[in-house]
Amino acid sequence: MAADGMSIDLDELFESLPNRWKVRIKFSAHLFEGFPCWEWHGWNDGKDNGRGHAKTKIQGKAVYVHRAIYEMVAGDVPAEYVMDHRCENMPCCNPKHLEVVTVRENTYRGGARLFGPNGAYGESEEVPF
Repeated sequence: MAADGMSIDLDELFESLPNRWKVRIKFSAHLFEGFPCWEWHGWNDGKDNGRGHAKTKIQGKAVYVHRAIYEMVAGDVPAEYVMDHRCENMPCCNPKHLEVVTVRENTYRGGARLFGPNGAYGESEEVPF
C-alpha cells in the first residue's frame, strides 16, 4: 500500500511533525511523481556512504523516521513488512514516496533497480512491477 493513494496534505503533515524533526528535513530538488523528497539530515543507519535510512528516538527507542511518518498517515505497519522508497532515495521520509512491501518484494525491487530485469548491472530497461 502506497501513501500516494491517500488524501494527504503534505504541508499540514509536515507542520504537525515535532520541531526536532522539522529542522532535520530538507526539501530536495529530486522529485518523484511531482513531489519533492524530504531528505533527513541527521542520524541514520550508516548505509550508502552515510546517506542511509533516517533514524531518531521515540520514547527512548530507535525508530526509522520514514516508517514513523508513514504510520502517522496510514496507521501501524505490521512488523514483518518494510517500507520501499519508490523514489530510490534512502534518506527520504516523504510518505508519498513510500510503499509497504514484504522484505522479499523490497529485495527484488532493489536488485532489479541495481541490476536490471535480466541481471546485468546498469541495464536501463524498465522493470515490470
